[in-house]
Amino acid sequence: MAYVDATVDAADGAAFDARVDRLARTVCPRDPRTLDQRRGAALGALGFGWDRLPCLCEHPDCAAATRPAGGGVVIHVIAHADALDETPTPEPLPAPASASASAPAPAAQSVTAPPPQPNTQPASTPTPHTEAAPVPTGNLTTQRRGLSGPIPPMLSQPLSSYTLARVIAEVSADPGQHTPASPGVILGGPVLPGPVIARLAQHATRTPLTHPAQAPPEPRYRPSRALAAFIRAGDLTCRAPGCARPATACEIDHVIAWPHGPTAAANLASLCTEHHLLKTFWPGWSYRLDPDGTATWTDPTGLTAITHPGSRHLFADLTTPAAPLTTKGTPPAKHTAGLTMPRRTHTRTQTRHQRIADERRRNTPWAEQYLRAQIPPF
Repeated sequence: MAYVDATVDAADGAAFDARVDRLARTVCPRDPRTLDQRRGAALGALGFGWDRLPCLCEHPDCAAATRPAGGGVVIHVIAHADALDETPTPEPLPAPASASASAPAPAAQSVTAPPPQPNTQPASTPTPHTEAAPVPTGNLTTQRRGLSGPIPPMLSQPLSSYTLARVIAEVSADPGQHTPASPGVILGGPVLPGPVIARLAQHATRTPLTHPAQAPPEPRYRPSRALAAFIRAGDLTCRAPGCARPATACEIDHVIAWPHGPTAAANLASLCTEHHLLKTFWPGWSYRLDPDGTATWTDPTGLTAITHPGSRHLFADLTTPAAPLTTKGTPPAKHTAGLTMPRRTHTRTQTRHQRIADERRRNTPWAEQYLRAQIPPF
């Protein structure tokens, strides 16, 4: 056995995890290995450049060959425009030499104080607190380029030779720089600082997110690609209480069932498959959506729970209210009396066998015609 460990960028780690998971699912359900074992084997498949994992079921009619290959993956990163369009920060103009000689420095002026007046203040007045110097804002291009290359040491000497006070003093001597770009986030992943997003944007495909604003509802059940991308970017995760499944793995749900509820931003939310089925088929579960994206869930006992869009702190523009919600008629009551989650009428194996039989039946006339053409004329 071998042990593999690596430290990579957050976006590369998310892409690597998604690719390994996709390769691990290219085998048939009869493969005896667990998902973790198949993910480990997928590392070898990546090393060999394979697009699928060899199945170990040893069954004569293994269905692994009919499953889609584990090809490339797409990682969605939501970012502000200031992290994508690098505009070099102009350097401040140097002050004239005569100005520094003739005029006193601002620091000297702030230190100089008028002579104290007698009996104007009590002797017990505390000394005003001196504020620390503001941390400067750096250049985004310089910060992006600084991510590559050797990492400078945090301390100039071995840590064992320091006292705690000396460590604090040396670390605090360089406060660093603020970045001029806003942070972003990976859908289903961590928050990324502006310079990291700027480096990713050099070779990424950029797709602008368009706020629907006062646009009319779309005249169909399935939302357009642009509207679905806007909903997922605003939610970031499943909107059910306590669920952290990324919005890229969720379905777009109509809060008020279509066609009574429109296909509009004010009536759509991201729900994972489990919570989508729970809301649709389980009696007593429902939720409503406020104009700012706040979802209020109600369980069968009457208790309520509130969830907020995941982007309300980093991307407040995505949670601004869209066009007001208008319904068509009165939505019917939930027809779920005695109804549970939908179940398959046929197993996957039965469905596969039926599909193979249908294909053979369609190919039989062609095969017979081909075989007759191969019979010699004598």
